[in-house]
Amino acid sequence: MVWSIGQKLSHGWILERPLGKGGLSELWTVRRGDAVAVVKIFHRDSQWSSAETEECQLYFQNEARWLAELQYPGLVRGLGTSEGLGQPLRPF
Repeated sequence: MVWSIGQKLSHGWILERPLGKGGLSELWTVRRGDAVAVVKIFHRDSQWSSAETEECQLYFQNEARWLAELQYPGLVRGLGTSEGLGQPLRPF
């Protein structure tokens, strides 16, 4: 899926600008009212087997859980996880 500025995500978040893209995900700045956050969007590649997709989703779920457990000055705070538009979303 191609993501674009202004696109609406789940829970009222709106894509503002791309921050980076890698092999498994993209990072975007998002806004909801006055709140600004960063969302990590998992690429769901149609070429992947269902086992590979499930493994990546498990990795992201673990990553979100680890982030939520960490508390240290200068580290981002995990706000939670969600699915939007058929894609796992990770607002941080």
